[in-house]
Amino acid sequence: MTDPIQMLIDAGAIPVEPFDEHSRYRDAGIGLFQPGPDEPPIAYVRRRFIPQRRDIPIGAEVTILDLLDYRLQMAARLGIPHGKNAREGNLREWALSVTDGHGFDKVVECVGGLQERTVSDAISMVKRGGQVTVVGTFPENRATIPIAYIKDREIDLNFSRGNFKAFAPCLELIASRKVDPDLYISHRFPLQKAEDALRLLEARDVEAHKIVLHPQVAA
Repeated sequence: MTDPIQMLIDAGAIPVEPFDEHSRYRDAGIGLFQPGPDEPPIAYVRRRFIPQRRDIPIGAEVTILDLLDYRLQMAARLGIPHGKNAREGNLREWALSVTDGHGFDKVVECVGGLQERTVSDAISMVKRGGQVTVVGTFPENRATIPIAYIKDREIDLNFSRGNFKAFAPCLELIASRKVDPDLYISHRFPLQKAEDALRLLEARDVEAHKIVLHPQVAA
């Protein structure tokens, strides 16, 4: 198995599971990004319906939120044309404006880190009776949530993490050529230069997505 394929399977298992374990979202597209702790890409799912028949779902569309424009551009190249820079405007107002005033059906928080704003943002953008899945990892093991707001709007708040059961869908996507692992990789380094790779990710002034370390390649 090549490094790009291994990388995509491992990382892909994280966002695949939140959709697969809830049948109403199994046909949803998935935007895959592995952000730093201070960068909030969040995948928002808005279900699509047959015109004039909103009781018949025909799939879902995904919107990506991020702080880095080059990641939004990458999402567009990967087939996710709807994106927004999180620095621009009020996120709740924006969510309502693009969902006919309803809010998103499902929001997946994929950030975590030493912050908690993205959890509240996710909750604010989901519709009444919608669902928020927290995938991000929070090292401080806590996050403040608007519990009265969640209760009043009957929002389903749950949590998910990747596991081996999600590997099969990732392999199927690669085998069917629906996903090209090479598109996700922007840099490759020998293992001895792992520190340089981490510094590149932290710098944020260079377009960096997935970085592959090659243990077998000499510096």
